[in-house]
Amino acid sequence: MPDSIEVTVDSHQVSQMLLRLRNKVENLRPVMAEIGEIVVESVQRNFEEHRSPDDRPWAKLSDRYAVWKSEIKGRNIDDILILNRILMGSIHRSAGSHEVRIGTNVDYAATHQFGDAVRNIPARPFLGLRDDDWPEIEAAIQRHLFKAGI
Repeated sequence: MPDSIEVTVDSHQVSQMLLRLRNKVENLRPVMAEIGEIVVESVQRNFEEHRSPDDRPWAKLSDRYAVWKSEIKGRNIDDILILNRILMGSIHRSAGSHEVRIGTNVDYAATHQFGDAVRNIPARPFLGLRDDDWPEIEAAIQRHLFKAGI
């Protein structure tokens, strides 16, 4: 599994808004931090709703793991990827002056994001933007444009 992955999300409208803001202010860190918070909250919702950012439900647990989770751990088998909330709680953001990075330091995160055919673990993508995140991101940028007098 890779140590990191890079996903570039390209929205023409958001890019244009950020360009306007960057022409007025040198440091975009405050708006990037706010965008990062929006994305982290969105990823948290993916865990809570057991679905990928593109609205696909996650694969159900294997029968063997479901029995272990239910009978040995006493946990709800419908709470996929939420055994101890370690992965869910590890999602963080790092804002820079021109970018924001969203990630986790949990070793097994990539296995769940991409799946593992050898171990028969299906992909259950949790990182990414939802379509309904864009209006909130645009509103955040708009607030920063307003503060900058644009």
